[in-house]
Amino acid sequence: MSKLVAITGGESYIAAELKSVFKSHGINFVGLDLVAKKDPTTVIADITSDEFSDLVPANCDALIHLAALSRDKDCKANPSLAMRVNLEGTQRVIDACVKRGVKQLIFASTEWVYGEVEEGGVQKEDQILTLEKTQNVYAASKLTGEQLCRLANKEHSLPTTILRFGIVYGPRSVNEREFSSAVESLFYQVQDGKDIQVGSLETGRRFIHVRDLCTGIFSAIGRSDFEIFNISGDRVVSLGEVIDASCKVLNKSVQVSQTNPGNKSTRNPDNTRAKKSLKWKPEMDLFSGLSTLRES
Repeated sequence: MSKLVAITGGESYIAAELKSVFKSHGINFVGLDLVAKKDPTTVIADITSDEFSDLVPANCDALIHLAALSRDKDCKANPSLAMRVNLEGTQRVIDACVKRGVKQLIFASTEWVYGEVEEGGVQKEDQILTLEKTQNVYAASKLTGEQLCRLANKEHSLPTTILRFGIVYGPRSVNEREFSSAVESLFYQVQDGKDIQVGSLETGRRFIHVRDLCTGIFSAIGRSDFEIFNISGDRVVSLGEVIDASCKVLNKSVQVSQTNPGNKSTRNPDNTRAKKSLKWKPEMDLFSGLSTLRES
């Protein structure tokens, strides 16, 4: 029997790629999203509403909770809304999982919960994290959401998988470019021949292509305990590398300047646990990943 999975944020950028992965593996899915649906399998649903649980398929194999107010600037502009969506919404998703007999909750968290790391440092899932070290409203809401999931696992024996996403990039339509990550933004600036200004070219992240991210989510389906995994790229990639690789992919050159070269920022969420336990690994190197942006 094929699996049935529910996806909050079912009309989102990540969900679109995730559905493609599911289709290739014969997994049935239902999207749940507040926005007007593009996909006929999506049900209009508000995760903060009293009626949300009634829209979750009973006894489905997993609910993947992607829905969130996730851009830092949106959370800063309306912290109350961010907390309502990211915390109240998450609690209602948890309640729906318990009420509807969902077999597993997969919670989309973020590398933002770690904050920055010192030179050579590595960030692993068993680190003790505290709210006082979070750097913004979004990170605070996600770390608190993780704790809500932990409590649900203890109180209701709800199998829960926390996935801390690296910074995601991949092809987007022109209309979606305002939501671009640093990788996409730099690539499009090179593509448009614009002069580029960054804080420090040495700032780095374990960027991950959306296709690799979604195979990571897929690989987590069926877990039966409370677990946390970093779903991130294999190494820290600097902004300077992103610009250089973009120039090579596009066969262009641009002028680059730094506003604060000595103030580099690094996050380094190690993905070893996901590789070992989920039998997953990212397949897309930086050059290959950037090449997919030419498709959009």
